[in-house]
Amino acid sequence: MNVFVIASLLISCVIAQQHPRQLQSQKTEKKPPQKQQQQLEQQQQEQQQQQEQQQQQQKQLQQLQQQQVQLFIPPFLIGAPPNVTNDFLQLLATAPYRTDKQMEETIERWVARQTITIQSAYKEFKKLALEALAKAEAQHQKIIANLSREAKTADARLIAVTKNSTLTGLQKQMQIQMIIDQLPDKVKEELQKAFQP
Repeated sequence: MNVFVIASLLISCVIAQQHPRQLQSQKTEKKPPQKQQQQLEQQQQEQQQQQEQQQQQQKQLQQLQQQQVQLFIPPFLIGAPPNVTNDFLQLLATAPYRTDKQMEETIERWVARQTITIQSAYKEFKKLALEALAKAEAQHQKIIANLSREAKTADARLIAVTKNSTLTGLQKQMQIQMIIDQLPDKVKEELQKAFQP
């Protein structure tokens, strides 16, 4: 019996010793030491700073996107409702996959569905664009007159691609890049220098 009592006492002592340890560990979990608390606060501050930076970056990106959209708005749509402008910009996004003729017909059909104000502004814009194109062509002729024979040949090849009505915008871009990639460095430099604004 004495052995039983002694064993019970030992078990009770072990349980009593473990119980305060469990309480202490629970207390430390509830209240972290000062160093851990400081680390936790520092992490929270860093997270808050990161969130603020992300929000600021998002604002800047939105402002930049708005500025870019405003830069791409053609003059005949200035003052048009946002849904009309967005509709036109979506139409322009299809340009790489259409030929010039397809794109022109698509734009003309789109303009025909718009208000009289937009239609009139588009007609004026088109007139001015054609005049600017004629001036640019005259300027181009002056520039190529002073080029070497190799540069003139390269320029003629590039112009032929841009005027090819059977190619889409993307196909033109790819062919132009292929021509440029095949040019000797000397000719590339001559063309770049000649056509720099």
